[in-house]
Amino acid sequence: RAAAAAAQGASEREAEEARQRHACEQLRAELDALRRAAELEEGKARAKADEERRAREREAAALQECAALRQRLLALEASASAASAPGAAVAAAPSPPSSGVSGEAP
Repeated sequence: RAAAAAAQGASEREAEEARQRHACEQLRAELDALRRAAELEEGKARAKADEERRAREREAAALQECAALRQRLLALEASASAASAPGAAVAAAPSPPSSGVSGEAP
């Protein structure tokens, strides 16, 4: 009888250990799945951050180009304004010879 009780106790312990191992394996599998999901989300977040950084860099480059074009436009407008100012055409045109015959004094 004692041997039967001891055998039953050992059997119950083995069954409990098997249940605990199974529960542990399930928890490990869940942990691995959560770890993979976290790594995937981290990768997505990193990709999004990289895309946002590239978008900011493109925007900054576009703003720099816009500023350079604005400066060029202002310079061209200043040149056009100076060319159309009164007296600018006279100053830019060659002066005619005084006597009409070149090389002779009046």
